Amino acid sequence: GDHSQWKSVWGVVLSPTTIFSLLLLLTTVSLYRGRSPLFSNLLLIAFGAAGLFLLGATSITLHSELFWNYNLLWCNPLLLPLVILSLFGKKKIERALCALSTLMLALLLLLWSIKVQYFEWSYLIAALSLSLILLQRLFAPSLFKRG
Repeated sequence: GDHSQWKSVWGVVLSPTTIFSLLLLLTTVSLYRGRSPLFSNLLLIAFGAAGLFLLGATSITLHSELFWNYNLLWCNPLLLPLVILSLFGKKKIERALCALSTLMLALLLLLWSIKVQYFEWSYLIAALSLSLILLQRLFAPSLFKRG
């Protein structure tokens, strides 16, 4: 009865689609306001850490579902050094990693479109958030106001 209704509500609220949609909204607002790269850096760290975990799990397990896991193209461990490079002002290498990561996202979209890997809408929303951050850093890095 009543318990299953609340369980259903929380299932929607805590679904990957809801969470990634909220992150997309926060990413858009953060980039629009342009005050600080803090939010985008935190998101890059989260996606990079998830990628590091996926990479580690893929390399130490024999589970066939983790082999050829193209989610590493958006949960990308290269996002971690990207944050470090941005904090130390290494703009050329940062932009190169942004470009590489953006190309990896484009490749992921291609793989999803030709159904090489199962397509999940929530992952597309996460990839869109990541794309906005990477494209901003590539083409409009001066949007962030220091101080």
